[in-house]
Amino acid sequence: MKLEMFDIIDRSINLFQENQEEYLIITREIKYTLLNMLDSEIHTGITTRIKTEMSLREKIIRNRYYLTFDSPRAIVDNMHDLIGLKIDVRFIEDEFKAYKQLKEFFNVQLEDGYYINYHHKNLALDMGSFQPQTQKNGYTIYRIDGYFLNGTHKVRFELQIKSLVNSFWSDIEHKLVYKNHTFRVADGMIKDMLSSIKANLVIIDRQLQIIYDSFDGENQITSSFNSRFSFEELISKAINDLCLQKLQTSIGFGVDIRGTSAILGHYIFEKDLMDYSNKDQILSLLGIFKRIQDDDMDFENALVVHPPKRAKDAFSKAISNFFIEVMNKDFEWYVFFKILFAVEPGNNDQDFALFVKVFHDSIIENDCYEKRFKSCSQSDATLVIRDLELMLAQALIQVETIQIVHNERIKKIQETYNNFLNSVDKRIINYIDFEVNKENYQKELSDSVAQLF
Repeated sequence: MKLEMFDIIDRSINLFQENQEEYLIITREIKYTLLNMLDSEIHTGITTRIKTEMSLREKIIRNRYYLTFDSPRAIVDNMHDLIGLKIDVRFIEDEFKAYKQLKEFFNVQLEDGYYINYHHKNLALDMGSFQPQTQKNGYTIYRIDGYFLNGTHKVRFELQIKSLVNSFWSDIEHKLVYKNHTFRVADGMIKDMLSSIKANLVIIDRQLQIIYDSFDGENQITSSFNSRFSFEELISKAINDLCLQKLQTSIGFGVDIRGTSAILGHYIFEKDLMDYSNKDQILSLLGIFKRIQDDDMDFENALVVHPPKRAKDAFSKAISNFFIEVMNKDFEWYVFFKILFAVEPGNNDQDFALFVKVFHDSIIENDCYEKRFKSCSQSDATLVIRDLELMLAQALIQVETIQIVHNERIKKIQETYNNFLNSVDKRIINYIDFEVNKENYQKELSDSVAQLF
């Protein structure tokens, strides 16, 4: 015979499902009100969610609501976080600024202790509660109960205010601790690890805010500030700290990704953030970190990528095929591209094509052929350049190391290739001359490149 408590639980779930459209409408209305009320300079958006059926069932059982309340309506109406909203802000200090704006807006107290705004009387927040609240883990959070008066009944919701780093950290903790019922033996060790991650994220938050606040109009960062912080290193450290835990969670053990993080930090800096006199560049960086936070980053499933359709030069075609072949065979390459695809905004194919282009342009300068091979006809020069770029790609592939994309190596590869071009230019007058000694040229370039590693 089915337990009696499951009857009221099932009826509560049914009522919850019947009211889904109502919850969606209310969620949109609350979000719209908050977005219009908050200063756009403080928040980066508002994320929302409605409890899932499984989460609702779990909470009813865990909190014994089937004993506390005598009807499905009472259970659903007293679920304080049936709807969840989160005000996303950039920095930890912005959490208080957003909370202060809420206090100023919801300033009329009701008999039940909640606060409303005269222009939004159906939306109430418990602004009298002490904020930020201290959680069981010892850390604080801005978490405010509220309700939306829809006719005669209240639909309750929970409003949180979180900075980027706090959102990222709490997401990790939630998955590892609160949602993992097998979390037993190593709980002390993992909690210590979480505390360390939290401390690192707070440091990152502070450094980013110092950078952000250091901008004054279009003025550059002062030299004294530059001496204290390397923006590129900060990006690399943030990528390392944010992705390392995701990697450990996915495969069950840690891997040193500092080298990969350094490569990606430089790549992002060179591609997107070189002109960091504009605050928008910092906001772009925060957007990158948010994409990492939102990405599940499963490090076990194969990556699916296609060669760039617009790559017409021999180098890009050859190196693309190499990257695609090696990324699912060599774990070091796999992690590199996995994180690359997480931090970039496009799909895998778009991100891959852009990386190949940037890699090509970093090694082969736009004007490197401009004054070379003038003794050859234009058609012969085109053939020579095609074969030389293919040789360069083959030389890099033969090295068989991810260090070919390291910044310090790229500069040396570029110098080596330019010297090689000078040498070949002096020895040929047409494509036939070149083709006769092609194997020797390939060995010469491959040996020169190999010596760099």
